[in-house]
Parts: sequence; C-alpha cells; structure tokens
Amino acid sequence: MNLFAKYVYALLTAFAAVHSGYYFPKMPANMAVHFGASGSPDGWSSRTEFFLIAGAMLLVNIAVFAVLPWVVQAYRIKKINVPHKGHWLSAGNIEVFYEFFRTRMAWFGIANILFGVSVMQMVYSANLSTGAVLDSRMFTAVLVAYFVFVIIWLFTLFRKLQHVK
Repeated sequence: MNLFAKYVYALLTAFAAVHSGYYFPKMPANMAVHFGASGSPDGWSSRTEFFLIAGAMLLVNIAVFAVLPWVVQAYRIKKINVPHKGHWLSAGNIEVFYEFFRTRMAWFGIANILFGVSVMQMVYSANLSTGAVLDSRMFTAVLVAYFVFVIIWLFTLFRKLQHVK
C-alpha cells in the first residue's frame, strides 16, 4: 500500500479506537443500538456488548483490509480471480498488482472506518440526547455516500484490471 494510504489508515484506526474510548464512559449502561426508519430506537444492548462488537468490527476491518493483502502477497496466492490474470500475475507485473491490490484494499478499509465512526457518532449522539432518536437524514446521507464510494471503488478497480498494456 502506498505511504499516504498507510498513514491515513493508521490514523483513522487510531482515531476510531480513541473515539470509542472517549464515549465508552459517557454511554448509559443500556444503550439504544438499533433504530427504525423514523430514527426511533427498536433494539438495545449493554454498553459493554456494544463496544466489544464495535472493537471486533474494527479488528475485522484491520484483518481484511490491512493484513490480508500482505498475506496474499507473502504466500504468493495465485488463486485470485482477476480479469487478465495471466497478465497481472505474471512475473513482470505481479509486484505492480500486489501494490495496487494493497492500496485499493486500504482505501476500502478507510471508507469502512469512516462509515463506522460516522454511524457510531450518530448512535452516541442519540444515546446522549433525550429520547434517543437517531438522525435518520444524516444516516441516509452517510449511507448513500458510502454506497457511492463502493460503486466508484468497484468501477475504478475493474477498469484498472481490464486495462492491459
């Protein structure tokens, strides 16, 4: 992964951990954690369970988007199904492919962390407000932005992999 993506990923991961650590003592013992379309809570969890699940999700993000690309490279896993596999996984192009793969996965992980921190902030704000109502308009905007990112990410990924010199 390129240096910029690596630093952004590391900083956002640290921010997500600090963000959760800051809000953990501020949350009620029993938190609203699921909200209906209107923003009203319809599911609750203990604070500890909520933060354990959030921490586990961050660890999974790190495992999939930061560590797994290095594992694929270290073990020279060639069972990857990519367009023009013969070209991208050939001796002359495989290092370029691995760098591209690590960087693309890092940016997807960054987007996941940003989405997760945004949603967590909405949950924290809802639990700290009277009535525990989630801002459903903001949630919709963040969700749409995330989906737009995913579509652009997929389009640019496959566009690059389809391009063979």
